[in-house]
Amino acid sequence: MESVCLALDRVTRLLDNYLPLPNAHANDFLTLDMWSGMLPDGIASQLDGLSRDRDLIELFQLHRNRLLTDEGHWLSACQSLDGMPSPNPPIDIFPNGQFNKLAAPVWRHTSLDTLARDCAACCLDCLRVAAQSFAELEQHQQASSSTDEASASSTSAFISHAMGIKKSHEVEQMSIICDRLARSRGVDLLVDVGSGKGYLGACLYLAHGQRVLEIDAKPGNTAGAIKRRDNLEEKWRFLQRRAEGNVKRLTPEEYRAEQEVSASTATGDDEAASFCASISAVVRDAQHLADIVAEKCGAKGGPFGLIGLHTCGQLACTLLQFYDQSPNCGLLVNVGCCYNLLTEAFCTSPCEQLQRQQEAAQSIEPPAPGFPLSARLQARRFCIGRNARILASQSPERLADSEDQRQMHRSMFYRVLLQQLLLDQLGRTDDNWVVGKIGKRCPDFLAYARLGMKRLGLAELSEQISDECIVEYEHRFAHVERRLFRFFLLRCLLAPAVEACILLDRLLWLMERRQQGNSTPPRLCRIFQPKMSPRCYAIVASK
Repeated sequence: MESVCLALDRVTRLLDNYLPLPNAHANDFLTLDMWSGMLPDGIASQLDGLSRDRDLIELFQLHRNRLLTDEGHWLSACQSLDGMPSPNPPIDIFPNGQFNKLAAPVWRHTSLDTLARDCAACCLDCLRVAAQSFAELEQHQQASSSTDEASASSTSAFISHAMGIKKSHEVEQMSIICDRLARSRGVDLLVDVGSGKGYLGACLYLAHGQRVLEIDAKPGNTAGAIKRRDNLEEKWRFLQRRAEGNVKRLTPEEYRAEQEVSASTATGDDEAASFCASISAVVRDAQHLADIVAEKCGAKGGPFGLIGLHTCGQLACTLLQFYDQSPNCGLLVNVGCCYNLLTEAFCTSPCEQLQRQQEAAQSIEPPAPGFPLSARLQARRFCIGRNARILASQSPERLADSEDQRQMHRSMFYRVLLQQLLLDQLGRTDDNWVVGKIGKRCPDFLAYARLGMKRLGLAELSEQISDECIVEYEHRFAHVERRLFRFFLLRCLLAPAVEACILLDRLLWLMERRQQGNSTPPRLCRIFQPKMSPRCYAIVASK
């Protein structure tokens, strides 16, 4: 617990000083003159002086690799973070819980090099709070695959047949770990809340022989998962034979025999046989979850496990609470995502305020805050902010010069130009303006501006502005595009620190709860390859 607190303190020291940077909204880059207003001259000059945009990301990656292998380099970064003072008085970024877009960071670094080093030191792997747990799970994973090579190869065949490369990697690794932990902890049922398309449950059922209950709030997801699993089950025996090198065509008699075996297993002739059931439900609390498990699975009072692969937003926090409050829940394996959908206790954004007002009008009870959970950050009334949580989903490693990235950068530039155009025409901007993802539909800024104004309900204004006026904006601010992208990359250096803050807060909360009961220490484990799947950390706990 002490090491987690130390790591969290290092991350929050960095964020205490620089949180306005990840919270800066790209739309306001021109209208608020962020280049001059948020960057000291020295840092701005160094950004301008980069020979390539990628140089900043490569500098970050260089430091990250050195921190993992060079003890002296790691100690230097730790000393820098441990000695970094928090602003006094604190940055007034969330006065009365409302975001102050004019707040500026307090710069503790004079060079991009040392800033990149300290940002890299706040990555979860460099904080050294996940490595030991990951090594332990890695050993489990190797043991699982080595004890049954045929099973492992047929699992891979099943996954590669059903999914794309990214999803295949995630489901394969997650299913192996869930299966291994369930068997070692004596858990005889795995419950996937927020199961989505049902790939994880299908793999655990078909490839690992687990008993699985999938729960999703959307009936469409549930119906699709059942249909998808039925189709996969029909192909499962063939995939097994292909993995074992036995791909001969079955005779009609052999095919009917296989179908009879499958039907016998599906009807549950053996009470302990594997199965996978899918239902639609909104789980209200831990007791409601226990009731669903008992009703659908005929639970015998034995322990069950809660699992989730990329559990969206607030649901990840809810599952931690279900695990803590459920006496029969003996295992938790959860990989969260969509940090932008979290609700914070001590701050809110304009669009979140609007959403809460709409929910209140419909008598929808607001969700309990999902951040912070730990007493340590609650005592500080610590805030992150929505824009920073959105940024936390960015992975510096994946910011390559791909076609998708170039399209995103150009769309970002067009949105900035549109914001300036509307400010000039209307004399104001609106934080709730959302044009959506229209960049791919627009070959140039003229098309983007016309469609954007239509989306914002400003079609009448669009008719009053000439094509020449709109095109002139792109020419006048052409020099801004490169600065905008480099400002975005600078903000992205802080993305791993924001993610680390969220996940360490969850881990610490579980540790605080563990002190009140009997359980093994919860762990934070990297189970996916970051370049393949950036949301790669699982929280694992057992009782």
